[in-house]
Amino acid sequence: MSENNNRQEGIVVAWDDERGFGFAEVPGAPQHVFVHIKFLRHKHVRPAVGEKLSFTIAEGRNGRTAAADIEIVGAPPPPPPKPAPVAVPKPPRPPLVPDFSRLFAAVVLIGGALIAYGIGRAPAWVPGLYCAMGLVSGTLYAFDKDYARGHRRRVRELSLHLADALFGVAGGLFAQHVFRHKTRKLSFRYVTRLIFVAHATFLAALLSGLIALH
Repeated sequence: MSENNNRQEGIVVAWDDERGFGFAEVPGAPQHVFVHIKFLRHKHVRPAVGEKLSFTIAEGRNGRTAAADIEIVGAPPPPPPKPAPVAVPKPPRPPLVPDFSRLFAAVVLIGGALIAYGIGRAPAWVPGLYCAMGLVSGTLYAFDKDYARGHRRRVRELSLHLADALFGVAGGLFAQHVFRHKTRKLSFRYVTRLIFVAHATFLAALLSGLIALH
């Protein structure tokens, strides 16, 4: 589109807002001037019939006279740009305090079983069973953690609880501590605590002589 930089004024005599174009009448001009929305300087307002426009004359399609660099005379100025959002710094996270409660609980159970055997309160199979089943339970936790990372089918929670209950709870607690696994779900934690309490009570009864396995 070739453009004449001499600005002129005209009155909008026709406007199709849906299609975004219309015509303006320039006093003394032989024909109406084609006006298109894409040549408006500011598009926050649109022309309407009867409004005055200021523009330069350009040659449009098929030699038709067209308006370029169009301004609506008397239109309000465009709104100022919105200020950039101010980034609010996040408060620093409190330092994580290492949680050794599960590791301590596992040591208590294995230690209690070994002491019960050492002082003759329990046969050798008691600490042996805790160690063997602890290895089984810890292995299940390790597999479940790996499956979770790989988005594969998980080990059922019932299987983990069952392995813990069948004398593997020390290994399960140790695996929870090492792998940081199954430490957030409250329902799982509650069942694990109940299993720990049951086995701690059993070992306390052995150590105190309330239960005799000989």
